[in-house]
Amino acid sequence: MHAESPLKKRRALVIDDDIDSREAVGALLSLAGMAVALAESVSEATALVDDFAPNVVISSLRGQAEFDLAHHIRQQSAGHRISFIALTTLPDPEVRAKALLAGFNVCLVKPVPPGVLLDAIARTAR
Repeated sequence: MHAESPLKKRRALVIDDDIDSREAVGALLSLAGMAVALAESVSEATALVDDFAPNVVISSLRGQAEFDLAHHIRQQSAGHRISFIALTTLPDPEVRAKALLAGFNVCLVKPVPPGVLLDAIARTAR
């Protein structure tokens, strides 16, 4: 008997202005059994949060709006536990520290191996 994946029944909101990255992450998560919503921008993502009710938000870090995302969504969806994973192209410890201070649970450097992303989701989205 196989144990059910810890990612099944999880809901992920993926935010990235790069369509290829956004769709690749979305496809990976869908294959892992997650329900997925995709957003091109922070404003589009915040409009989806209440109806979609994600367990995890995965966001590419492009600017200050993305750094403010975790705080804003936590305020918007009080009472609903959401984990936040930041994706960055900069392997800079200062970017990672800034993301963690901004409320992200994890900060990963792109390109992220699929297993690393899925493991991070499983660890944070409980």
